[in-house]
Amino acid sequence: MFSSGTTGRPKSIMLPDSYFLNEREGRATGQRTLILSSVSWGSGLYSLTSSINRGYTMLYFQERKGEVYLLETVQKYKVKAIVGNPSFFLRMAFHPRLSEYDTSSLIFLYSLGAGLRKENQQLISTKLLNGCNTLLQVYGATEMGVGVASSLSENRMGSCGRVVKGVDFKVIDPSTHRKCSWSKF
Repeated sequence: MFSSGTTGRPKSIMLPDSYFLNEREGRATGQRTLILSSVSWGSGLYSLTSSINRGYTMLYFQERKGEVYLLETVQKYKVKAIVGNPSFFLRMAFHPRLSEYDTSSLIFLYSLGAGLRKENQQLISTKLLNGCNTLLQVYGATEMGVGVASSLSENRMGSCGRVVKGVDFKVIDPSTHRKCSWSKF
């Protein structure tokens, strides 16, 4: 898998087969996912492979579509999850005709490609997810894989998740080349 380099230099990432098997645990199968991330990005490729692994129906848009078209798609196909960027979610949340569409099928939003402030996470969750706390921010997480840090049961606003069972994780300070203490986080 290749990282787009959004948060650093572009690089190649190798995720073992066991990663894809572990990340499948605890996730419902058979849902419809709207993927707005290009397959040339790590997030797009990850979304594609994990959706196949879970048995999801994927809706991909290769060309840019407006918010009305996407809201119609969510309503028509009862989309449960959307993989997209913060500006897309904010445009949907502030769309003047949002109330005309049934978005009650949405249960997960995966935000990527840029950071998303806590206030905006709350706003998007309120408007698009009826206040549910299932907006996962995965910006900068390509290198470790979304499934390593996305614990849906313990999700909280402003966080990209917790390290899941069976995964060892450490952060190295680039200036000292030493392991950072957890108190820094």
